[in-house]
Amino acid sequence: MYTCILQLWYAGHYTEAEHVRGRPLGAVDKYRLRRKFPLPTSIWDGEQTIYCFKERSRRVLKECFAVKRYPTSEDKRLLADQTGLTLTQIGNWFKNRRQRDRSLPRQQRRYAALPSDQQSVYTYCLECYRIHIMSMINIRPGLRLA
Repeated sequence: MYTCILQLWYAGHYTEAEHVRGRPLGAVDKYRLRRKFPLPTSIWDGEQTIYCFKERSRRVLKECFAVKRYPTSEDKRLLADQTGLTLTQIGNWFKNRRQRDRSLPRQQRRYAALPSDQQSVYTYCLECYRIHIMSMINIRPGLRLA
């Protein structure tokens, strides 16, 4: 329901802008319209977005990055399920995060590795999530997906 209302809100603004300008909108035009016309509180889900990703999604990505800088394809699929982002967005986020870390001196890196107890908690949660997804599609937990 929320997604439908959100799409209607943006579609209305996009259509009006295309009519006024007399041409289709590009990605930058749509971005500017979203910034110019933020969602009203009646249809906003209340979670703040920064750089177009919700804080919850960014937190999950940061936690995964602290444990594993180069996630496997399976890890990316699980992260996509958890965050609602696409595989391309996740891959780009990790690529950009690694590049930003390379440009900072070692002592100034924002996302140091998690303590070992948190690493094990994260690994356990990721494994539980994988088993949950596999059970939903009737795959035994011992099987490896290709």
